[in-house]
Amino acid sequence: MGIYDLMWRTALDKGLEIPDLVIYLYVTDPDILIARNKKRGIAAEQNIPSEYMRSLAPYFERFRENFAAIHEGYRLVTPELLAIDTTRDIDTDPKFLDEVTAQCEEAIKKIYNKKNI
Repeated sequence: MGIYDLMWRTALDKGLEIPDLVIYLYVTDPDILIARNKKRGIAAEQNIPSEYMRSLAPYFERFRENFAAIHEGYRLVTPELLAIDTTRDIDTDPKFLDEVTAQCEEAIKKIYNKKNI
């Protein structure tokens, strides 16, 4: 059982509603995450072994690929999934943050418009 499965079981047990939208930020190369952790300098992140970070990548990819199936397995409505590749760095590409924000806003408006038709 994955962490997402555990999260859903807990949420359902507590009667929480399923979100309309899940925004999933990911990078294609785990070494980028490792470099960003080092750059941030947060003590707890500094102790995460690089090999461990690399070993997690396939699990996150599998989650993204099987997002709908996870929800169908619980007989739940599948939320919209907005998967955004955040490999680009906002420190070196400041316009990227605006692009991500615009994608999120567009997805939210789309869902809002569907619900109010």
